[in-house]
Amino acid sequence: MILLSDSCPLIVQSTTPSLSLALATCNSTLCKWSSMSCSSNLDCECFSLTNTVNGTVSGICAVADLSCTSMIRCNSDNITCSIAQTICVNSTRCQQPVCYPMALANIQICPPNRITTLIPTVTNATTSSNLPTLATRLWTQTGNMSTMRSYHTTSTLANGKALVAGGLTYGDAVNTAELFDSTTGLWTQTGSMSTRRSHHTASTLANGKVLVVGGLSYGVGLNTAELFDPTTGLWTQTGNMSIKRVDHKALILADGKVLVVGGDWDVYSVTTAELFDPTTGLWTMAGNMSDWRFGHSASTLSAGKVLVTGGYLGSNYGKSAELFDPSTGVWTQTGKMNIGRDHHTSSLLFNGKVLVVGGLSRYGQVVNSAEWYD
Repeated sequence: MILLSDSCPLIVQSTTPSLSLALATCNSTLCKWSSMSCSSNLDCECFSLTNTVNGTVSGICAVADLSCTSMIRCNSDNITCSIAQTICVNSTRCQQPVCYPMALANIQICPPNRITTLIPTVTNATTSSNLPTLATRLWTQTGNMSTMRSYHTTSTLANGKALVAGGLTYGDAVNTAELFDSTTGLWTQTGSMSTRRSHHTASTLANGKVLVVGGLSYGVGLNTAELFDPTTGLWTQTGNMSIKRVDHKALILADGKVLVVGGDWDVYSVTTAELFDPTTGLWTMAGNMSDWRFGHSASTLSAGKVLVTGGYLGSNYGKSAELFDPSTGVWTQTGKMNIGRDHHTSSLLFNGKVLVVGGLSRYGQVVNSAEWYD
């Protein structure tokens, strides 16, 4: 069960002694699940707890725009989490209960909305942060990384820290990685990857580890993959993909596997997709798209399917879009976008639609247009 005290420690306990569980503590605003407006920061929402001993206090107020694919699933009881400093919650976007990092359910980030009715039990944060509250809509500088880098990846860990890996420095790929602590605004170096890489992908797995895949090293595409363990700060190599991929996309599916789609293979774009199984460390092919593409975008829909949009198709900027069904392993075409674009973004909205924004379009022009997929 989940116990709520005056100082808001949420203590996750299990009726199954064999489970290895974690304690999650918070400095959060508690909220009623029926009240979605829980904070003066409009980027926050009320996430319902999957189990509580108090029928009136049913949620925590936390940052809303954390993607479902970046959070790990709750244990099989849909109540507890096996990763420290996370709590099992429901979300309006995620298909199943997920383990939310308590570092992002902080009263400093999501201050209570004084004009709405909230549970008055809140705590004051015991540590200061160099980051502003999102309610200000302002940017302030925080600590610098030790290494300048571009075309790197950033992954949110279960402990609330951010892992930055690889990228380009003065045109050369690096294998270094750093951790950002949001409570101090400081960076610390962690273990280095075995391979220098940029233009790769990084995915946080259900076991808390981070999978880094493919990318570019000294001008050559990579098919290698590595795992980062936050508990040790070390990287280990895992199974290789069947082909090299650069500028591909990676998404975590509901079953915990990682889907890697498209990308560049030497001088050619590819149509293929592959699945990584964290339990075996092995890759299997996952069908072919109708179009080869790199610089595309991909989103996991509320129904569990994956939507892939646009990308560079070899001779043009693609309008086409395709759907992958994990239950069948089959790709099908769906409606085309209004304009072709690559290196754009796609985001799943609360209403289930996908918002596609910006990118490069005809003749390599940067565009400011946006459209959504229903």
